[in-house]
Amino acid sequence: MSEVSAEAVAAYKAAFRSVFDKWLNDGTNIPDKEIGNVATKHALGVVFAAKETGLAKLREALQECEAYFDNRADADCDQDGYIPNEEMKLLTIVRDALRKAGA
Repeated sequence: MSEVSAEAVAAYKAAFRSVFDKWLNDGTNIPDKEIGNVATKHALGVVFAAKETGLAKLREALQECEAYFDNRADADCDQDGYIPNEEMKLLTIVRDALRKAGA
């Protein structure tokens, strides 16, 4: 199981608290017995949306790396076959990461 970042915990707490505070100040029509569920769903939605935004930025960065390395990838050929340069090796790693990320 992976650890939850302090940033994610803080975002969850803030989102939960915002719904709960609004409810306490009669700003919602949420029944008493449902406030916990509603606040939890809202808070989880905020955390998951932030995670998706972060993943999208990571995919975008990997795509930029792919374009950079693609323009510089090369290989030499000798009696043993093709020998990739460092950029070609990194391009392979970046493309594998993009494939695994579904990009």
